[in-house]
Amino acid sequence: MKKNVLIISYAYPPNNAAGAQRPYALEKYLDKTKYYLTNDAN
Repeated sequence: MKKNVLIISYAYPPNNAAGAQRPYALEKYLDKTKYYLTNDAN
């Protein structure tokens, strides 16, 4: 069974700020077969 993951960040790619790269890297390395990934860049 997959778990839901919501990543909330003030910036997300294509924004090039450091704050945008951190959540992207986290999402990139999580196992997509174990987690449903959703991001909410405000």
